[in-house]
This record gives sequence, structure tokens and C-alpha cells, in this order.
Amino acid sequence: MRYISYRVRLSIDFRGMKGCERRKGPPNMNIDFNPNPGENQEEHEALRRFFELYREGRFYECHDVLEALWLDMGARRRTFYQGLLQCAVARHHAEKGNLHGARILHRDGTAKLELYRPEFMGVDLEGFLKDLKDHLPEISA
Repeated sequence: MRYISYRVRLSIDFRGMKGCERRKGPPNMNIDFNPNPGENQEEHEALRRFFELYREGRFYECHDVLEALWLDMGARRRTFYQGLLQCAVARHHAEKGNLHGARILHRDGTAKLELYRPEFMGVDLEGFLKDLKDHLPEISA
């Protein structure tokens, strides 16, 4: 049996980790969950739970809460949910030290949410995107 060895150089840039540790979102983040009559209560409950977990810094769990809804939605809402999910998972990746993944998800997620600014389904996207930028300054630049 012949073994081949490879030399792998790993480099990690920890400069980008400043500000990426687990932090709770701001308690004054303005998110309104007063659904209009006839709107889907399940969606509003999932969004309420998503932001509750987000404020607690449980970013990957945010993904679990919205994933089923995201997969079942029509195109317009699917893009909205996907943007929220990508932004939450960007924070998860940054927290775990995967800055490359965090940058990609942050870029893609914020681009999707820009389509819905300033507010969509009772969610203050201005506040959410500001929170994201404040907590990921090196990635948001």
C-alpha cells in the first residue's frame, strides 16, 4: 500500500472576528406582529419565533423555524424568507469563524431583503438590516 502525503497550509484571519461573537439583538428592534385579518397566523407565529431566537443569538435555530415555510411559499414570500434565513445563518457562520461563508450569505441575504424595504409582513427591515450591519461590521463593509 502506498501513502501519499499532502502539505496543506491553513490560514485563518481572526481580524474579521471582532464584533462577530454571539450578541443579542437590540431590545428596541421594532418588529410589529399585528397580522391583518385573513393573513396566515402560522406565518406570523413563525416570524415572531424567528426574531425571538435571533435576539437570543440562536441564529441556526432561526433557520429551523422558517425553513419549512420558506420551502412552501410562493416566489414573492419565498425570497423574503430566504433573505431572513441567509442573514441569520451569516451571523451563525461568523460566530463559528467561517467568515467566507458569512460574507456570502450576508451579501445574498441583504440583497434579497433590500427588495422589501422598509417593511414587509410587519417586519421592520430597516431595523433588522441595521442590526445585522452593527453586529457584523467587517463583513458588512
